[in-house]
Amino acid sequence: MQHYFIPRFDGVEQFGQLVATLISPLIFNSMGNYGSFAFSTASVTCALAYTMFIVKEPREIISLEEESNASSNTSEDKSRPEWF
Repeated sequence: MQHYFIPRFDGVEQFGQLVATLISPLIFNSMGNYGSFAFSTASVTCALAYTMFIVKEPREIISLEEESNASSNTSEDKSRPEWF
């Protein structure tokens, strides 16, 4: 399921940028420079709060050493260098 994370993030980012591009003139015309800056600051604050309090860390974290040991033990191709 982790291999879907990057494309999903990219899609959400692109959608957010599209929506922001579409509504930014409306916000600027109705609120001006300070209102536009305040709206941007509030949006970033909400995104940060969501990331800190709602998004959970993955339950299983595999360290790089364990991953490299597991892959080197099961790999029979010794022609590649260890860093590959």
